Amino acid sequence: MKPKKKKTDPQPKLFDEGGLKDWQGGEPAEDPQPDGATYEPEHDRVRLTGLLDAVFQFMFDGEWRTLAEIRAAINRGTETSISARLRDLRKKKFGAWTVDRKRIGNPKDGLHAYRLVGAHQPQETT
Repeated sequence: MKPKKKKTDPQPKLFDEGGLKDWQGGEPAEDPQPDGATYEPEHDRVRLTGLLDAVFQFMFDGEWRTLAEIRAAINRGTETSISARLRDLRKKKFGAWTVDRKRIGNPKDGLHAYRLVGAHQPQETT
C-alpha cells in the first residue's frame, strides 16, 4: 500500500501575471524591476526576477538560513546574487519585507543567517 501524500499549500509567489502581488497592503510598483548600474533588462530581467521569486518562495516560512543553505536549496544563483535579492526584498518596490540578519558561529568568521519576516508571521521579541 502506497503512503498517502500530504496535501501542501502551493508555494507562495512574489509575482503573478499582473506583476508584483500586494502582500503587505501597500502600493507595489506597477512593474518592479531590479536596478543598478550594470542592469540590462533584456539580458537580466528574467534571470533576476526568477531568482528573486525563488529566494522569496524558499524563505517565506521565516526560518533562519545562511546564504549557502539558500543556494543549495534553490540550486540557482550565487551567494552574492542571493544576498542582493534579499536586499531587493527590503525595497518598497518589492514589498518592503523585513529581512532579519544575525551573526552565527565564530564572530570572526563573518557568517550570517537570514530570515524573511512578513505579515504572515509575528516578529520575535527579545
